[in-house]
Amino acid sequence: DEKFVSTEDADLKVPLTRSQLAQLIGKGAMESLQARFPLVSNATEIKLRRCSAVGQCINFHTDHAFRTMQIPLNGDDEYKGGKLVFCTREGLVFPPRPAGGATTHDYRIVHGVTTLHRGVRYGLFFLSHPKSGSAKDKL
Repeated sequence: DEKFVSTEDADLKVPLTRSQLAQLIGKGAMESLQARFPLVSNATEIKLRRCSAVGQCINFHTDHAFRTMQIPLNGDDEYKGGKLVFCTREGLVFPPRPAGGATTHDYRIVHGVTTLHRGVRYGLFFLSHPKSGSAKDKL
């Protein structure tokens, strides 16, 4: 983390391969992750994210990925703001995001992130892109 503290990139996204992730977290942790979350095995992209964009938010949007899974690497007690929010038929939903938990959504869910007021958010993202000719391509 010290390497990136002075970086101008306040929303750093580092692509990882499965083998790089396994080297970082260990083979056992990788197997556990894959057992708990099948999307880990099917992800076409893995990104480690460090967001220190104080004063900024992520506007509501839908993803290009068919399915996205986010694993917070630090708890929301380490930063203020920066809350994930989903737009649902029932209204706005702010899912709890403890470190090591996970949220999963597909390309149809509108979501955003509230303004980060203090601290740094760390997360691991697994993105699954549809194969050509899939149902999403036909929409």
